[in-house]
Amino acid sequence: MLHTLGLNQNSPNGSILEIFANLTELVSLDLLQNQRTDIGNLRSLSQMDVSHNQGSGAIPQSRTHLTNLSILDLRQNSSSGVIPPSMANLQALTELVLFENHFTGIVPGNSGKDYNLTRFEASTNLLSGAVPVHVREG
Repeated sequence: MLHTLGLNQNSPNGSILEIFANLTELVSLDLLQNQRTDIGNLRSLSQMDVSHNQGSGAIPQSRTHLTNLSILDLRQNSSSGVIPPSMANLQALTELVLFENHFTGIVPGNSGKDYNLTRFEASTNLLSGAVPVHVREG
């Protein structure tokens, strides 16, 4: 059973994306420098690197339901919009890397629950407001 998949510097499409749906035990996914980052519903993922891609627009809502995710790297994409409030529900998250995108708004809080963040990078975005205390203490 496959636990780690690295497809750096490729252009996955068609059947390769359909395979993702069957990788229910996949823990680590590395799609660095690709043109597409459709990942389907990989609920077992704990590490995902989709940095340096040609993605644009908002963070897909499907990524905010990956409850086992501990590392999420979205750096240097053309992502924009607000960071979804549901990102605050990713309690296993220890590293969130968002720098060099076009995110706006505030960093979402999580209703007083503590994040386990040990790394939070969001420079070179258009974020405003204070960094929530639970992030600073992470």
